[in-house]
Amino acid sequence: MIKVISITEEVLLRGGGKVKAIYNRLNGFSEMDGFSAILMTTAHSVEQKLDIESLRKEGTLAPEVKHFTLPELCAPVAITEGVKLFNGFPDFDNAKKQGSKIVYSRDGKIVMKDDNKKSPVGTITDRKVVNGKNTIHFTLLNGFIINKIVNNSDGTTETTDYAESRPIRWLKTKNDKYLVGKNLITGRLCRTQKALARNLLEMVELQDTVTFVDGIKGSYLSNVIKTPRALFLHAEHRDQKGVLLPVYKKFVDDFDGQAIITATNVHKKEIELDLKPSQEVAVIPHYYEAKPVKPQKRKNIITISRLDLSGKPIDECIKAFAKIKKEFPDVDYLIYGKGSGGKELTALIKRLKCQNRIKLMGYTKEPLAEFNGALASLYPTLTEGFGLSILESLSAACPVITYDVKYGPQEMIKSGSNGYLIKPGKVDDIAEAIRKVLLDPEKYSKSCSDGLERYTRQTYLNNYKNLVEKLVENNRSARAVEKADA
Repeated sequence: MIKVISITEEVLLRGGGKVKAIYNRLNGFSEMDGFSAILMTTAHSVEQKLDIESLRKEGTLAPEVKHFTLPELCAPVAITEGVKLFNGFPDFDNAKKQGSKIVYSRDGKIVMKDDNKKSPVGTITDRKVVNGKNTIHFTLLNGFIINKIVNNSDGTTETTDYAESRPIRWLKTKNDKYLVGKNLITGRLCRTQKALARNLLEMVELQDTVTFVDGIKGSYLSNVIKTPRALFLHAEHRDQKGVLLPVYKKFVDDFDGQAIITATNVHKKEIELDLKPSQEVAVIPHYYEAKPVKPQKRKNIITISRLDLSGKPIDECIKAFAKIKKEFPDVDYLIYGKGSGGKELTALIKRLKCQNRIKLMGYTKEPLAEFNGALASLYPTLTEGFGLSILESLSAACPVITYDVKYGPQEMIKSGSNGYLIKPGKVDDIAEAIRKVLLDPEKYSKSCSDGLERYTRQTYLNNYKNLVEKLVENNRSARAVEKADA
């Protein structure tokens, strides 16, 4: 069984194309014979388990995808090293139950309180232990300790993370700022949170495993992983003007893993031109999966995007639609998504007096259904590693008007055919592109399927399967040679 791991700092409930790409990859491997898909989070809490269950319930994450926190992966090492189970709860001679609450006392004095609640992942217990003037907070899941939190008088907070009720990680913070931490298996102190995570992960035995590092944020863990590593580059190594960030250049040049992957040929060429990648760059595009959707009459134009105006200038599309709305009285502009830019967009719509024609619809869990009912989609973006929303729109025969930026838009959109590529900030050009599509929507819709055969799910799964099997086989061969030479 080959294990495929993706590492994130925490379970991500919402996000753009990068988050979808991580979950899609895990879901794909979970369906393949001979593979086990694992999501590892460095964060460790009951909330992580609840969030995983939420993703499974809504269908974002397959039930077969396993989830472990970093402390949980360290549990076998803790057992081997003789780390003992926590047994420091106070003795009591009376326990009084009141509904979901239990009050424990000794000699008439309260020593501990439990508040239990049922959840999709089991019974969660909030336990408060009275220790002199202080109260120590424990969180238990199905009787096992997950965390212990101590709030000190100097404003610092001490958190101990447990796996199977064995202490694994301790850290001290103040106002959510990391001060110091300790690997409780080895006793080693770590002055940074990243160093503590590296120190713990270094102990985990991972055989026949391929670990995917998605972008630069998780790269600090890559150098302690002893099994094959694959770096997936999205678009975060450049700023919004396309300028390569120096810290990213150094990381890509120095990456000592076994594979570097991107989703587009445009990006691959640029990486090879601007950087000195340690490995040959592979291209594995994301995929679309056309699901049966009830046919409906196409009516409006839409945007499906997070409302983050620094990277997704939806305000420019609103201004563009306002310019041509009188020409198309039966067409409205519907914007789906959530984000910090919502208030600003609402104010802009009101200022333009377009409340009846431009509407913020909130988050949608059914993007394909919305694309299937739209005449066109607007996707303003200043940087885009791939653009799953673009691919989803095209798969629903919904032409896309997007920005002429790297990387996905330039690879998927052919101006005048399945949509238009517009230079950022050119509101008049956006308006003209909308006008052209709305005057002959069927023409553009028919061209949306051109080239989509590159993005089928089966092609995507085959590409990843072949890559991972090759990495594992190369690693086994290398180990055999090392053993023979020893």
